[in-house]
Amino acid sequence: MVVLTTITVTKNRAMKKILGCLIFIIGIWSYLSAQIKEYSQGSEFKECPMTRSVLNNLEVLCRVWGFVKYHHPVFSDSTASADYELFKLLPQIAVAEKWERNQILSDWIVAFGSFRQDRKGYVRMLDTMNYEMTADLEWLDDNELLGKKMSRTLRKLRFAERDSNYYLQRKFQGGRYVFIHENKYQNSPMAWNPDCGYRLLAFFRYWNFVEYFYPYKRLTDRRWDEMLSVYLPEIIATHGVGFRNLMFRINTELCDMHAFSVNPNLGILGGSKTVPADTRFVENRLIVVSPDRYTPLGMNCFRTADEILSINGFSIDSLKRFMKANFSLSNEACLQSRLAQFCWYTNADTMAVTFCRENNVQDTLIQTQIPVKEYTDRKYRMIVDTLSSHLFADSIGYISGGNFHLKDLDGVMSKFCHTKGLIIDLRSYPSEPIMFIFSKLSNKLKPYMEVSRPCYTLPGYFYWEKTKEWSDPEQDYYKGKVVVLVDENTFSQGETTVLVLQAIPGITVIGSRTAGTNGDVHSLPLIGYIPASFSGYGIRYPDGTPTQRVGVRIDEIVEPTIEGVKAGRDEVLERAIEIINE
Repeated sequence: MVVLTTITVTKNRAMKKILGCLIFIIGIWSYLSAQIKEYSQGSEFKECPMTRSVLNNLEVLCRVWGFVKYHHPVFSDSTASADYELFKLLPQIAVAEKWERNQILSDWIVAFGSFRQDRKGYVRMLDTMNYEMTADLEWLDDNELLGKKMSRTLRKLRFAERDSNYYLQRKFQGGRYVFIHENKYQNSPMAWNPDCGYRLLAFFRYWNFVEYFYPYKRLTDRRWDEMLSVYLPEIIATHGVGFRNLMFRINTELCDMHAFSVNPNLGILGGSKTVPADTRFVENRLIVVSPDRYTPLGMNCFRTADEILSINGFSIDSLKRFMKANFSLSNEACLQSRLAQFCWYTNADTMAVTFCRENNVQDTLIQTQIPVKEYTDRKYRMIVDTLSSHLFADSIGYISGGNFHLKDLDGVMSKFCHTKGLIIDLRSYPSEPIMFIFSKLSNKLKPYMEVSRPCYTLPGYFYWEKTKEWSDPEQDYYKGKVVVLVDENTFSQGETTVLVLQAIPGITVIGSRTAGTNGDVHSLPLIGYIPASFSGYGIRYPDGTPTQRVGVRIDEIVEPTIEGVKAGRDEVLERAIEIINE
């Protein structure tokens, strides 16, 4: 009887534990399901008064929410939704008095539970690396802004012991790193017409990510912390398509060609159809460098060296100003490269163009029936079908980065081994990582650049690492002169290739300013179908000289001229041949 009683009690205890666990799990699931149900159709923060106190409260909320999102250990997994936590806070914080705001936020942080600090561990980690701090965290010490209690809590949270953050997990997808746990809400009504809460979520996401994880934050034209006061009123007031346009415009503030999201709603400098004309800026004028010979008569009336004066009534200078306001551009070379391409994109069936030929101004109406993709694919095929390498007068080798394949490297360099010089043309985007040609040009490569990567365990810190030295004493290598050609179409991988080659003594780089955009491409989902991309890593020369927004070092500036275009000459290539023959 005693034995039976003992067994019964044991079973009852076990059942109680199991039942308790089930109740806990069901409770958590019910809580999360309620949140999902509650916020999937909207944030319940549909409108917001536009007073100075409200805007101040939202600025503080943006900073505190983002800081907690990336620092508190509670966000190491998906149990707590940072998005839904924001939606819960918004109606309370927006209209609160200052003291009340700080109390609510302080209580909110405390409710997540206690955490352990590891200040010494982080200090030891920083001592082992060459780091740079990009985030501006002076506000954490502002007792007047935050109140003493919250200021103290946030300063402790900065050094909290934490696992990897749920919102910083990423994977390589579609040629770039994508942060995979930011919900896009593409199946929600909020995807196309987000309410005020969802609009603030998109903006807060973007602002905080740039604040803590964008390597070039300090290179923007306007201080990043100014963006809150500049754009918050517009975020609150803007709806529908206008909001999408606004987020595209905010993306341009990065001044980064890798932030290349093109707004489909601009009306100009964008569309699915194009005029088949190959143009570029020569002597600061938009010049036709080669009419498209495959275009049916009537769809292209241009000749080589025609100067484009206006498109659909917009002068080239006004198009420049429009592009600066609506595209993320690293420098003037980047602007010229982009404008020469996008000025012909449209959704209309015709395009009115004013151009000048031999001092004679003419107007024409050009059909725009060719899809952009078809035309760009055709241009690409023309590049591919062009010889990627050949000899000039049996004495100078030439390699075009735009269509060169690494599988051909051994054969090509074997053919060029006894030439007096080699020209590497990087005036178009490399089809493959042609930088690996360095192993045929030297048996030793010194560090060619420094790379900064975000420190995800300490948001706001980036650590710099020099590329490693390479040597192979047994490697035979090319002994002739090497000249590298660059221009405004040299960017990203092309600029990295230049840095690699410049680490080899004796190589000469000629041409014009490059686009000043480097560091891979990362993508951060916002709301619905609004993309956000940017350079994910910082790049500079080993001596600390920047390349972002600057471009690579050029030994000799050589630019094409209009007279050269008229004559069908490639003046940069001609100068490269002269240098080799000197």
